Amino acid sequence: MSSLPFSQFSTASLPRKDRFDAWRESIEVLFDVEELPRRDGNPFHAELQTHRIGEMLVARLDSETARYIRPRERIIQDGMDILMIQFFLEGEVLFRTGKESNRGKPGDLIVFDFARPLDNINTRFRHLSLLAPRDRLEAHVPGIARYHGRPLPRDLPGVNILREHLLTLHNSASGLPENLAAPLSDATFSLVAAAFSQAPGISRGLGDPTSVSAGICLIPRIRRHILDNLGRNDLSPLAIAQHFGISKAQLYRVMEPVGGVAAFIRHQRLRACRRDLHNSAFRHLRIAEIAYKHGFTNIASFNRQFRQEFGCAPGDARATAPDEMLESATNGKSQAEYQDWIRLINAVGG
Repeated sequence: MSSLPFSQFSTASLPRKDRFDAWRESIEVLFDVEELPRRDGNPFHAELQTHRIGEMLVARLDSETARYIRPRERIIQDGMDILMIQFFLEGEVLFRTGKESNRGKPGDLIVFDFARPLDNINTRFRHLSLLAPRDRLEAHVPGIARYHGRPLPRDLPGVNILREHLLTLHNSASGLPENLAAPLSDATFSLVAAAFSQAPGISRGLGDPTSVSAGICLIPRIRRHILDNLGRNDLSPLAIAQHFGISKAQLYRVMEPVGGVAAFIRHQRLRACRRDLHNSAFRHLRIAEIAYKHGFTNIASFNRQFRQEFGCAPGDARATAPDEMLESATNGKSQAEYQDWIRLINAVGG
């Protein structure tokens, strides 16, 4: 019987000069990340251990100080509709949302809503995180997104119970059979509900989900539809608008912050091509085949657009693929399996 899936990323085996770049590329599925000066002169390090337990991820990260950002443009671009519940075991976070800032300390519970802007500075830290689709957590804690960036204090009994549960789950998951995923998920979500049943009230309007515009709420569904249909030649603004039962004018307004729907489709197709060019599993495919696979019909135009987007030709991108560096960092696994798992739970939430 197979065990619960596990993935590990570590910079320990990488040259000092490559460590932060490898970490930034690994975590870009969720955050833009900036390295911050360190007084001790030690090389950057990050180690991320992730277990996939059904529709949720439990992850522990040990890392040096860094800044983690999700600007509005990024939110619209990637359409992440998941929530993260996080406990700092060591270190702390300065969590900034607009004009507000809050500081989370070891033991506090912090909620991150990936559909909302954030700008965090994590001081040399170790933390434990639970990531799950929004609708799964909302089913147990209606309005949980209102707590975005507002720590629940560590002295609440339910918060302590949930923290100890996640620690035990993380430490034990590698030896557990995969058929326990569903009951473990159910138990975890129930303990999340217990923790929030003791949460202090937060006035309506502070991160209230109802303040998010209807257009922004459509973004995850529109993005998912586009990503699922990149290879179709008939993927067009009209077809997308008809699929969602809105006018083209409405679609254009929703997609205007990312430069328009056509630009978004083109950008996603180019990113998909670059991922395949970087993936050794597709080395047997000609570059033209990869371009056709993702909806391009004119190779000369594809080459020109690729160079404009990434500053190099497709062949150069393939020749300089970071597979070797990332395989070393992930102990020979595929490029950070948890990246695929994040996309999986995001799709489940849809």
